[in-house]
Amino acid sequence: MAQRFKEHHIVPEVLQRRFLAESEKLWYSSRGKDGAFSPPILRNIKKNFRIRNYYTILADGQLSDVVERAYYGAVDDFLGRLLPDVLPILSRGSPPNLSQDTADSVRRTVLAMLRRTPDFIDHPQEEDIGRDLRSQVLDKIDGSGDFDLRDAEKLGLMSDENLKFIGRTVRVNAALHNSPKTIEAMSDF
Repeated sequence: MAQRFKEHHIVPEVLQRRFLAESEKLWYSSRGKDGAFSPPILRNIKKNFRIRNYYTILADGQLSDVVERAYYGAVDDFLGRLLPDVLPILSRGSPPNLSQDTADSVRRTVLAMLRRTPDFIDHPQEEDIGRDLRSQVLDKIDGSGDFDLRDAEKLGLMSDENLKFIGRTVRVNAALHNSPKTIEAMSDF
């Protein structure tokens, strides 16, 4: 089995490459807890705009990077194919002529990129989400045999160590889906 990716980019390398100062490096500044930005430093794009385990979820009771690999990997691949075609057209001041399918893919990609950043929405503490979910599940165990503590243990709900990843799984899965109202609003663009 391939090693699990733990460093997840919130700004894909394909976008960072558009701002290189030199080979695979760009000027980078990070925001501290006080909101102030650090002095910019020249850093490799592999080290920029990433958060450890940001999209790591529990899948079948195991930590998984499936969201980083499959979902955001596909988003990054799409951007990698689209940008070389579209940027020269935009640089000339012309609008790109996109097929309906490509325009729909661009809309979905914009939404995915918005949800990708931790600054877009205020995230509750993942451990609190996991604790709340565990509480809700345990409240529903009624002895009917449909679901019992063994099932909760299999899902990792009984492990305090898993609460953060359970909450993260809820947060990440919620962010992966477009609401019908959002899709409708984006159809005008």
